[in-house]
Amino acid sequence: MKHSLAGITQYRNKNNTKIDGIIKHRYSDFLVCETFKNEKPLTLTQKETAAADPALENTLGENCRRFLETIDKEQPKTELKACTDPIGEKDTREKIHCYIRNRYGGRVSTKTLQENRIMLSTGKDRKATLSFSLYKENTGTTAAIETLGKALRKNTRSFSFAGTKDKRAVTIQKVSVRETRVDELENIALPHNLRIGNIAPSKKPVQLGEHSGNHFHLFIRNIATLAEMTHEEKTGKIGEIRKNIEAIKQNGFINYFGMQRFGVDSETPTHTVGAHMMRGEWEKACKTILGSSSKTRNFIERKIEKHLEKRKEDYKGALDALPWSTRTLYLHALQSYLWNFSVSKVLEEGADELHAVPGYRHGDFSQTVKDAMLQLGLSPEVFAEACKRLNLPGTQRKTVVVPENLGFAFVEYTDINTHVLEKELAAMRGENREEAPLDYIEYVDEIPQTQAGAFLGLKLSFSLPQSSYATMLLRELLRNETGAQHHAASSAETLKAIDD
Repeated sequence: MKHSLAGITQYRNKNNTKIDGIIKHRYSDFLVCETFKNEKPLTLTQKETAAADPALENTLGENCRRFLETIDKEQPKTELKACTDPIGEKDTREKIHCYIRNRYGGRVSTKTLQENRIMLSTGKDRKATLSFSLYKENTGTTAAIETLGKALRKNTRSFSFAGTKDKRAVTIQKVSVRETRVDELENIALPHNLRIGNIAPSKKPVQLGEHSGNHFHLFIRNIATLAEMTHEEKTGKIGEIRKNIEAIKQNGFINYFGMQRFGVDSETPTHTVGAHMMRGEWEKACKTILGSSSKTRNFIERKIEKHLEKRKEDYKGALDALPWSTRTLYLHALQSYLWNFSVSKVLEEGADELHAVPGYRHGDFSQTVKDAMLQLGLSPEVFAEACKRLNLPGTQRKTVVVPENLGFAFVEYTDINTHVLEKELAAMRGENREEAPLDYIEYVDEIPQTQAGAFLGLKLSFSLPQSSYATMLLRELLRNETGAQHHAASSAETLKAIDD
C-alpha cells in the first residue's frame, strides 16, 4: 500500500534530498520503548526480589515466620493469615511493611492492627489487577495478548494496554491484566519471542493513550554501497543525510498517521473496514477483513471465522466477538485517513498548528473532510451519527511534530544481515546493567573509515509523543515509501545483487 492511498502526499521540508535506504531489513533494526510522563523509557528491568532479612523476621514472631516459610514454598490456594507480636516502634513497623512489599509483591498484604500488631495475609487466591512490561519480537500487540491469554487461560478482554506497537520490530510496553495472581505471571510459559517483567499490583488497568509517547532506536541499511563510491562521493552522501536530519531537527515532520494504522495488506486497508462499519455493512466489513486469499489466518480472522462457523451470517456478532480495542482500530483508521487526506489538502494552502481528527466533538467538517468521506461512500450525516453511536469523539492533533533528543551515527558494515543494535537491544532487555541505560546511549556523528565492499548505514535515536509515527519521520528523512512491501522488495534486490 502506497502513502498516497492513505492520504499521505506532502512533505514538511521541501528541499530535502531523496535518499536510498532499507527500513526493517531485520526486525531488530527497529526498537520501540514506551514512555510515561516523568519516567525513563521502559526496559525489561526487574528489581531483584529482596533478600531474606533474618533480623527483621525475628521481630515478627514464630507464627509469622512459619507463614512466610509457607509462602516461600508455594502460593497457597486458600486464605492464610498471621499476626506479629506487638511492635512498639513505628519505624520498625514501616520497615516490615516495606520489606514484605518488596520481597513478596502482591502475594502478601500487610495491615497494622490495634496494639501495634501487623497482620499478614494472602487472601483467597489473592487475585488483583497487575501491571507488567511486555517485551515482544516480530509479533503484533494483539497476537501477543492472545498468546498471554491462552497461557493464563484468560479472555483477551482481561488485558489492557496504552497503545499497539509495531509488528516487525522489537518493542516493550506496559500491559495490565485483571483478576490474576503474581505467581501466575511469574511462572507463565511463553514462546521465545515474548518476555514479561516488572510485575506489580495496580490500582486500575492501563488506559488507552495513557503513555506519553515512545523512544526509538532504528537502523537504516544500505544508504550507499561504499565499494562503488569515491571518498568525495561518500562525503557528499553523508552531507546530504546530515542536511535532511538537521531540517527535521529544526522544522519537524508532518504528523501523518503512519502506514501501520491502515494495515500492511493492500487488499484489506483497515480504513475501508471502518467505513463499512460506519454504514452498518457488517457482512462487507467481515468479508473485507477476511479477504479472498487462502493465506494463514491471523488472530482477528480466526476469531471471525470461528464465530461464523457457529452462527452463519451473524456478521455483526462476529465483529462484536472481537475485543473492543481491536474493533476500534478499524474506526480509528477511518478517522486517521480522513485526517491525513484533509491535512494534505490544507498544507497546500498553509495549515494551522492543530487540525481536528473528525468525530462527534468536531462535527463541523471542512469541505476537504467531506470530500474524503464521499470518496468512501460516506455522507457527513451518516458519519456524525455513527461517531455518536460508536463513541468516537475525535480530537485536536498537531499538524507538525518535532522529535526530541534526535541523535544519529553512520555505520559501515560488510555483511548485509549483520546485527547492529546489539548494545541497544541488551539495554532494552535489562542486560549489561553496568553499561549506560537505553536513553543515555549516545550516537556520535563521525565519518567512518572506508572499508572495501562495505555498506553505509545510519543509526537513529529519538523520542516522539503518543500517536506520532517513526515511519513518518523516516519518510521525511528519506523522501521515500515506508511500507513493508516496498522495503521487503528493496531487501530482496540487495541480496540478489550480492549473490550475483
